[in-house]
Amino acid sequence: MTDLEIKDFCDEIYKHDEPVVVIPEFFYENAEFEQALSVVEEFSGRKFIRLPEKDIEFFEWLKTADEEVWKDLWEGDELPPYIVSINLLPELIYKQNRGFPICDLVSCDNYYFAVEFMQDEESNIVLEAARTRLLNHEPLTYAQKLALEISIWPIDIWRFAYKYRISVSEAKNAVQELVDDFALVHLKSAEHIAKALNF
Repeated sequence: MTDLEIKDFCDEIYKHDEPVVVIPEFFYENAEFEQALSVVEEFSGRKFIRLPEKDIEFFEWLKTADEEVWKDLWEGDELPPYIVSINLLPELIYKQNRGFPICDLVSCDNYYFAVEFMQDEESNIVLEAARTRLLNHEPLTYAQKLALEISIWPIDIWRFAYKYRISVSEAKNAVQELVDDFALVHLKSAEHIAKALNF
């Protein structure tokens, strides 16, 4: 998107007084991360957005795959499900990120991982083995796939399970395998994750 299109986009938001903005799908598909940040700067603290369809489909899957986590995220909130702060807009740009991050669960353990949680020598060994198998077109274990995903961009195990069409328990087993191999640190509380990643 051009800067002029972003300005027109912001002007359109200003025309409407509603607190919740439905961002058109083309924005998620075409905007750059920095452009989304400029929209946030314009409306931070004043507007909410509805999650894009791609994320809503994921959360509808989550409702059946791990209902307790879905409830932790969306039940008891003042806002209806799938309405979030506009500050999260950059996290929702398709070409940049994985969607709404699940990293602040309160009543369930968090399973959100970033490369910062994989700094030891054991992590490098796991990653190198996974990359070698990938380059040689050899099958990877889910633990190896998860390690590679984490090394590319932060991910939670629910997104991982959804992407690879596996059960949440299989995704948790992949985490446990990496933890047992001392290749991954599992921070379960949102507070500890926020401190580690400086959210």
